[in-house]
Amino acid sequence: MGHADIGHESNHIQHFPSLPFSTWCANIPNLGRYYSLPLKMIDNFRNSQMLPYRQGSLDELCGLYALINASRLADPSLNESECQEVFKMAFRWLYDNYEKESFLQMLCDGLFCDKLRRLHKNIFRKQWPKISLHQPFLRNMPKNANDFWARLEENTPPAVTGTGMVIAIVGGGIDHVGGYIDHWSVVRTIDAQKIVLFDSCYEGLHPLRRDCGYEEGAAPYFIPPGCVLVLKHTK
Repeated sequence: MGHADIGHESNHIQHFPSLPFSTWCANIPNLGRYYSLPLKMIDNFRNSQMLPYRQGSLDELCGLYALINASRLADPSLNESECQEVFKMAFRWLYDNYEKESFLQMLCDGLFCDKLRRLHKNIFRKQWPKISLHQPFLRNMPKNANDFWARLEENTPPAVTGTGMVIAIVGGGIDHVGGYIDHWSVVRTIDAQKIVLFDSCYEGLHPLRRDCGYEEGAAPYFIPPGCVLVLKHTK
């Protein structure tokens, strides 16, 4: 689902075809729009029917989707054409700034936290200058669970989208079949019982707070503090 830089090694896919950028770019607007479940699950059949693909099945673009979806929540006036243009510009920037194999590896293995920060600085902030990004835990890790939750809540809207204008992007792991699936998602809001996500892959995923932890292996949903990015919209 993309990499939230939590120290896991990736199984790199090799022997990519050599394609011109124009070929990639021509397919970017639709890439991920219709894909559905993780690769580990697509061999399952339900009522003798094959499950469809959508974002996350064949690509690892959840980090880029998270940046765009968080920007949309921070500024609800952003429309689809604007977001699609930034999506393509982000691909162009990655293609121009990394070797071919690295670019294709990111497409299939995901983006780490540092690359999401660089994408925001070089593309998103220039296109949408009123939306800033920071990492609240970067140099000040939480002292305990209460401190973690209190500070995470400070960086999410108090209620419905658009009221707080502060949106958190969280990277971490989802415990699945004995191991974590690295994934980037967007926190829409947090209440006393659950985290409401605005997720590009897992529709309706709202993990209970008691099932989330900031230490790996302590809970089904792992949110490392260093992988919490916060977008803030300034009017």
